[in-house]
Order: sequence, then C-alpha cells, then structure tokens
Amino acid sequence: QSYKTTALIEKINLIATQTRNLYKKGGYGTYDITKAGTEENAGKTLGTLIDSGKIGATDAANPFGGVLTTKGATDTFTVTAENVPAESCVDLLTAEWGSTGVFSGITVGGTAATLTTTGAINACKGGNKTIVLTFK
Repeated sequence: QSYKTTALIEKINLIATQTRNLYKKGGYGTYDITKAGTEENAGKTLGTLIDSGKIGATDAANPFGGVLTTKGATDTFTVTAENVPAESCVDLLTAEWGSTGVFSGITVGGTAATLTTTGAINACKGGNKTIVLTFK
C-alpha cells in the first residue's frame, strides 16, 4: 500500500505542476481539466500526462482504483482522489504540498481537514475517503 500512496502523491504533484504550466496565463476556467476531447478545454487537457489508465472513456484512475480528476475553479483548481484507504489518507494529509502561494487546502469527505498528524488521523477514520486538494 505504501507504494500506491507514494505513486498517488507523485501523480498529484505532477498534475498540480502541469496544470499550473498549462493554464498559467489565463486562469483555470471552471471545467474538468482531466477530461480529454472536450471542446471547452481548447486542447489543454491532462489526459496524456496521466499514465495510470482510465475508468470509463475519459476519467483517470488513481492507484487505488478510484477516479482521479482535476477541475478548474477560475483562480484555483482542485485535484480529487476517490477511494483512498485510511492509512494512505493520513499520508496524503501530512505530505508536503508546497507553499501557501501554491497550495490552498484539503478536504476529506467534504470537510476541511487540519494538516496535522492528529487532524489527519481524525479526518481519515472510517474506511476509504474522497480527498480534494486545492491549488492556486
């Protein structure tokens, strides 16, 4: 499981870096950046950057088999990882995601998480989680 956790953290970091590079001049829009072949993306998709396979026609998979999506929110964007086990959830919440100029925060199951070990343990209790990271 630790290999999958490391792979997910690396993939999220890659997605965050590439999204900032692709969209640095015009904002992030409000659409799903991960989806390939949508007109609204104007060719700026992450589909070719995500090497973990697909779920359905266009959704990227994370190492735990859940969907991994990236969605613009005008001045920020989110990376969502579904189906993350509790142990890996704690590791994601306590990972280094960059400065406050780049990283905005994390929610677990729709609730803002405290990025401390105790806060992560409490947020990640009770089975697999959906984690949303917000970047600037």
